[in-house]
Amino acid sequence: MSKHTTYRRLYYYRNEEYGFATLLNRRLKVSRIMDLNDPFELLAPNLQDPAKGRALRTFKTEQDERTGILCFSENRDSPVMWAHYGDRYRGFCLGFDVLKMPPTTETRLAQVKYVEQRLSWPRERGPEFLERIFVTKFSHWSYEREWRLLIALDDCEKSDDQYFRPFSVDLLLREVYIGARSSISPWKVKAAVEGLNVRVFTTRPSLQKFRVVRNNGSW
Repeated sequence: MSKHTTYRRLYYYRNEEYGFATLLNRRLKVSRIMDLNDPFELLAPNLQDPAKGRALRTFKTEQDERTGILCFSENRDSPVMWAHYGDRYRGFCLGFDVLKMPPTTETRLAQVKYVEQRLSWPRERGPEFLERIFVTKFSHWSYEREWRLLIALDDCEKSDDQYFRPFSVDLLLREVYIGARSSISPWKVKAAVEGLNVRVFTTRPSLQKFRVVRNNGSW
């Protein structure tokens, strides 16, 4: 691996059942575009013009067949993220070192941009505009501090109409944070990640701030 290879530490939230399955199977479920919870995905531009609206909805449908998304956060201590995506503190937050690949590759890491208003259409719908559509969301989602790994579905493992990305040198699991209400013990989690260079932590609400903090020590 090149000495110039760079990673970014990002966090992936999952509920208890599927979070533990993620550890056992050592792979992440890749989201299809049509399955994401925001109906404005890939539809951030102003769609008042009917022709442009039809073209962009067609583009979204096409991309649903080609491109998958792994959604990460910069935050591991957000009470809102733990409540919404960590199964109300019963799930997991997994810390990954994600390879920062150039935007020209089929698999690429990009930071989500949050905006107050719908995007204006450029004179020409070039690659930069289409790339921007993948990572533009309404500002009220900004608490997620999201990064996205965009992946060609053809490069994923497929099982029962679902797509997965295995842990790899591009996607290194480094930390596991167990929700404060989880019923799964840290010893069981540590056994699931045996052989990987991973630290396992239990968590609790901070006594001083509105944050989720890890308990002292790791497994």
